[in-house]
Amino acid sequence: MCNSESSGVSVLLGLGDGTFKAKVDYAAPSPWRVAVADVNGDRIPDVVATSQAGAVELFQGVGDGTLLAAVSTITSASNYLLALADLNGDGVVDLAVSNLSGSNVVVSLGSISASASLPAVSIPGGGSHNVVASYAGDANSAVSVSPAITLTGSQASTSLALSISPDPASPGQLVSLTATVTPSSSAGHTPSGTVIFSDGGVAIGSAVALTNGHAVLSKSDLASGDHDITADYSGDENFTASSAAADILTVSAPD
Repeated sequence: MCNSESSGVSVLLGLGDGTFKAKVDYAAPSPWRVAVADVNGDRIPDVVATSQAGAVELFQGVGDGTLLAAVSTITSASNYLLALADLNGDGVVDLAVSNLSGSNVVVSLGSISASASLPAVSIPGGGSHNVVASYAGDANSAVSVSPAITLTGSQASTSLALSISPDPASPGQLVSLTATVTPSSSAGHTPSGTVIFSDGGVAIGSAVALTNGHAVLSKSDLASGDHDITADYSGDENFTASSAAADILTVSAPD
């Protein structure tokens, strides 16, 4: 029931023997009429009250006989009588209120929304990914697809290891410089890009493309002496760049 003088709606729970418990009051601005229906589709009765203040107050039922605090919907009408029914056949409760000041009826079609979440999603690799949500629909609601939103993934961190074989080497001997990127895969992606080998900070030849996580450069023209060999991985859209620690290659004639 409602009490326009005390600005509240009261609920008296039945005891099943024709009597009621003491009333519980809920604040509402100048209510005139109340109606009960499952407005939000959770199968729990809710209470709707018209207000002289140009609004309708919705008290959502909790399921234990209590109500949540009122949520106002502006009607811009001097509301008096109200009716709750599915007016457009979409399975959702709609609202109709009479407007004393305008001599008309104001209709507000109801809508029910629900949310779904997918927490702790890992966006594979770097770059931008267009993500959409799809709803399969049901007997009352049509299939729908959300607009795409852009999510930016984070590159996987890499480390680079350098190996030299043989070491030491003889003048004119073929020496293989091998750089290995770790990890060899992440979130379904494998590293690409190139590796530059350097001797004393000066690049040895051209960049070498990465294949299956490895880049190999073979040289047979290294001069005698110590060579400060380093390797630098360029990284790609999904993997970060990395460098290998220097390794000293000694080229000398056998004793």
